[in-house]
Amino acid sequence: MALSMFRIERGLELDSLVQYLQGNGNPGAAGDTAAAPVGSVYTDNASGAIWTKITAGTGVDKWQRLASETYVNNAVGATVSWREPVVVHDSLSTTLPVGTATAAILVDGVSVTNGQRVLFSAITGGDGKNIYVYDQPSGTFVEDDNAETSGDATYVQAGTSGGKTYVFNGTDWVLTDQASLTELGYIRAFIGKDTSGNEMPTFTTTNFVSNGTSLEAAIGTLDGALGANVADGNFILAAAKINANIQSLDTEIGPNVTDGGWILASNSINQNLQALDTHLGVPFVAGNYITGGQTVSAAVTALDVEIGPNVVDGNFILAANKIQQNIQALDTQLGADVIAGTYVSPSNSTNANIQSLDTALSTVALASSVTNVTTVQVIDTVTAGAAKWLVRVELVADTTAVYATEVYALSDGTATGSDFTRYGTLSLGSAIPGLVVSVDAVGGALRLLVAATSAVNVDARRVSVIA
Repeated sequence: MALSMFRIERGLELDSLVQYLQGNGNPGAAGDTAAAPVGSVYTDNASGAIWTKITAGTGVDKWQRLASETYVNNAVGATVSWREPVVVHDSLSTTLPVGTATAAILVDGVSVTNGQRVLFSAITGGDGKNIYVYDQPSGTFVEDDNAETSGDATYVQAGTSGGKTYVFNGTDWVLTDQASLTELGYIRAFIGKDTSGNEMPTFTTTNFVSNGTSLEAAIGTLDGALGANVADGNFILAAAKINANIQSLDTEIGPNVTDGGWILASNSINQNLQALDTHLGVPFVAGNYITGGQTVSAAVTALDVEIGPNVVDGNFILAANKIQQNIQALDTQLGADVIAGTYVSPSNSTNANIQSLDTALSTVALASSVTNVTTVQVIDTVTAGAAKWLVRVELVADTTAVYATEVYALSDGTATGSDFTRYGTLSLGSAIPGLVVSVDAVGGALRLLVAATSAVNVDARRVSVIA
């Protein structure tokens, strides 16, 4: 005959002081669990949870549930901030390293074996930045059951980060322990902060920054003073650092200047630039060879090109002289300014007067030569009211046959109105066949014409004109 358990329907009461009760759901709402004395025990048949009465009265708040092993394991494994220590910390790997199955794996110089924990704080993608457990049989890492949450902390036992504690701030694992405080002291000394607490910087120089301003404000002030980055230039590059560009400019500037006409060796570059700027005066206006607003270098180059190579020794100038000395010599030789004349004016430049004289000479006295004339040939053309020529004609086949005459012509200013006369005619040797010397007018210009039936050479000189 089989034995059966001793059955109690409602519960068990010990010495009227403690009751042992059971039921479904939370205790304390009514009935026996509400009336039970403090110290009584209740079992929830639905969940298996065990409760103990801590305060007399009605209500679930008068009871306290006892923590089961499962509850404790779940709570510690899923929500506790303090995580089990890790053997080593890897702050470089962005993906989980893979070892050789059944073999240990080296992380940050530390041999990691089966079941050991490693903090990977730089992992991107996948399960992210967390603690991983090494599975030696497969040679792979498996994420810890406890997902990373803000406030989690773990201690690193070995490797580069050995002896340090890291806390997860919701995004990254950050160092926070005595080593961090030591490092904070180094940083404080590095930035020049004397003590802990609220203290604003005191700078050794205040050309642009002000004492009592934050480092961010001071850096912003310096950045503003530096201005926008340079563009590629003759000697500097936008991609180069400030010091590199300064070095390039220093090399290009070369050794210090010596005392000169306007600059001093003891001056700063800016002082010498100021002196030269004052001496150069206002920006250029457009001239014969330079343009308005042109840089000094461009203007000097334009003048240099126009001046050309150095002179050679001449009547009044010397190659060894400076330009100013040669100009002075020529000025002395040119003498006082001209007075108003037929073709020159004191208000003109020397070049303008020379141009006027050249134009007048080309109009008043012009020699022309034409060879092998057989048909009507224009020997000279001039736009004038009257003109006079000396003409000499020589037969090509017999140079002893020569003809000479003086021609005077008149124009009325219309397109074809003209008259002429020949006088002072001379000849030597035989007569030149078919020779004709004449003047006509075309478009208001007088034309000296020569024709012959045998080839002749003609020389003519315009001796005078009347405009």
